[in-house]
Amino acid sequence: PPPPASLKLDLVAKDYTGGTTWKARVGPNAKLYGSPKFDLAGSFFFDTNNQYAGVPLNTDGTDMPQCSYAIWAKIPKPVTSGLGWIMSQYPDHGWSRSITINDQRLSRTRGVSATVGGGWANTLPKPPVNQWFHVVATWNQNVQTCVYLNGKKGQCTRATNGRHPRTPETLIIGGRGPNDGGHNPSVVVSDVRVYNSVLTQVQVSSLF
Repeated sequence: PPPPASLKLDLVAKDYTGGTTWKARVGPNAKLYGSPKFDLAGSFFFDTNNQYAGVPLNTDGTDMPQCSYAIWAKIPKPVTSGLGWIMSQYPDHGWSRSITINDQRLSRTRGVSATVGGGWANTLPKPPVNQWFHVVATWNQNVQTCVYLNGKKGQCTRATNGRHPRTPETLIIGGRGPNDGGHNPSVVVSDVRVYNSVLTQVQVSSLF
């Protein structure tokens, strides 16, 4: 598994005890917005564009040049509109880091992908409907981004994501940003992690 020292955020929905705070096992707590539905089995349903969780964590290429996002998610129906950004750095400094599931600019299949600083043609498929899936995206600023779906590696390409040396950031879970109807999909989330390292295939497989 990835070395514990590289884990900067570990959020598990089963740990939620009520209110607007989702307590983290590692790293800063998340704040819940828009009253997302909580399932006692251990998940949050971010169903509208004003429902999301925000974590005060800087993950851009200045503050965290090497970074990996990992998320367990489920979509209750196919994403037919919007770009489907499900875990994102906010504010967006110009193609800032995000895991995406329906952005045709980043995927030949309009499937699972990640932002890299511009368009590219990842070929991972669309996520399954009503089934849990696991996505990992890794970024090495100005070097490479790779994306994994359910432990399977897709494509890699050069990572030139936008960054800012001084802006306090929020990690958005369930979308790209507050009230962003063009990007925020209906998505169920159970677990979220951030590492300040580029995970290897073996480490990704250990998380799935």
